[in-house]
Amino acid sequence: MNVVTLKKGKEKQIKTRHPWIFSGAISGVSGNPNPGDTITVVDSDGNFLALGQFCPPGSSIALRLMEWRDNVPVDDLWINEKIDSAIKLREKLSPNTTTTNLTRRLVHSESDFLPGVIVDQYSDVLVIQLSTHGADKQRDVIIHALKSKLQPSCIYERSDGDGRKWEGLPPQRGVVYGKLPEGDLTIMQGDVKFNISIVDGQKTGFYLDQKENRIEVAKLAANAQVLDCFSYCGGFTIPALAAGASHVTSVDSSANALALLEKNLKLNNLDSSRQQSIKADVFEYLRENYKTEKRYDMIILDPPKLAPDRGSRDKAMRAYKDINLQGLRSLMPGGILATFSCSGSISSEDFRMATAWASIDAGKEIQIIKQLHQAGDHPIRISFPESEYLKGLLVRAV
Repeated sequence: MNVVTLKKGKEKQIKTRHPWIFSGAISGVSGNPNPGDTITVVDSDGNFLALGQFCPPGSSIALRLMEWRDNVPVDDLWINEKIDSAIKLREKLSPNTTTTNLTRRLVHSESDFLPGVIVDQYSDVLVIQLSTHGADKQRDVIIHALKSKLQPSCIYERSDGDGRKWEGLPPQRGVVYGKLPEGDLTIMQGDVKFNISIVDGQKTGFYLDQKENRIEVAKLAANAQVLDCFSYCGGFTIPALAAGASHVTSVDSSANALALLEKNLKLNNLDSSRQQSIKADVFEYLRENYKTEKRYDMIILDPPKLAPDRGSRDKAMRAYKDINLQGLRSLMPGGILATFSCSGSISSEDFRMATAWASIDAGKEIQIIKQLHQAGDHPIRISFPESEYLKGLLVRAV
């Protein structure tokens, strides 16, 4: 039997059901567990605490906890029950929606009690990401459960992110069931359409966590001169134009992303004269823009993850402060800044603080109109604060 024993006094976080244990909390390991194996966790007196997945030596997380009941095994039935529970939640969130219009996250890793497992749905195509040894070992069970519960036309694997690299796993991508549709997929987000590529696009093809925020931001875009930074394939640009923005400048460092944005303009029959794409480093572009007299009614800042782990928090806080400073300086008086952080190690309070510092240095008073967060199909687990990874602020600069 594989058992991890914790140091005395290190069981408090486990009893509050936080799913991670770090190596500094462990006093010893008995048995011979391999990465991904299920292992029993006990306190310093030998009392049962939880069951979890053993992580590879050197990983920042030593154990990923899954079950806190000592009489419930983490087996194929357990995994099926968790997947079924995750799907039932999404059915409640989007009732009476036809399969052709479904675009949603079905399984959200630890937030759905399945560490390292991501499943996104684009109509009848499912995309899976397995980022840990434990998830990798559950591959066949997960695929079988998805096939039997949802009858997809295709399941495509995009297990090629940083998580597998950190765990020492090789990237995996390709069709694992069915047949991949030819060309890009077309999805609906609110009242607009997007062409996406699940093979070559970011993440599983699209950033589904921002779908509700795009609608909120677009509500304020009518008649506005908008600057969409880190625009990718137009997630904010397209809804803003559809809502009546007078012009949107879209800035991204990827030529492929901007080419896909152009396709999405045509897909929605939007006037291309009201949009300009610029391939540039956003930080540099904002600094250069401030030197000109060009100012915007709305600026959207949706950068990639700037704090991949806790150790990079301080550096990320400086970066968030800097980019918000540059954004605020390029706003018209009374302009709207929609600013986001997708870093789990940056809390909502941290992000507000960085934005406040930016407003002081910019010499502008700001009003928070609305606090934004990830879409409901990316649930936040109350015992796992890190699952509230996407934070956003809609602010008005006075």
